[in-house]
Amino acid sequence: MKKREELKENLASEIKRLARSADVCVFSVYDAASASRDPIVFEQYEQAKLKTSEGVPVNLDFNGIGVWYICYRHGETFTVRHILLKIENGRFVHQQTGVFEGFWEDWPKYVVEDKWVKSNLVRDMKHGEALAG
Repeated sequence: MKKREELKENLASEIKRLARSADVCVFSVYDAASASRDPIVFEQYEQAKLKTSEGVPVNLDFNGIGVWYICYRHGETFTVRHILLKIENGRFVHQQTGVFEGFWEDWPKYVVEDKWVKSNLVRDMKHGEALAG
């Protein structure tokens, strides 16, 4: 148990560190067992909140797929680092990180239509069906 709590603390600290220099941070949670591809949690934090001493709140007590989008704007473009964690019954069962670049005008669409997250949800649904069938 102690190692799991230590891992959670380290992960939360790293997410806060990365977000501190970001322009915007979005946190979404998806229900991996649901056919819905809409987030059950959606929180957005602007730069003013990210730069405070508390920084972005990091909650690792969820069941499902949680994604942090940590976005840095560069004029008309952005770079986003996304961190995906799948947690089941308090256990980390899958994790993945990635970086994506795009045009700033496409940022809202990117977060809403993130094909990377959607593909993880589809894979999980197919895996769950295979296990149930």
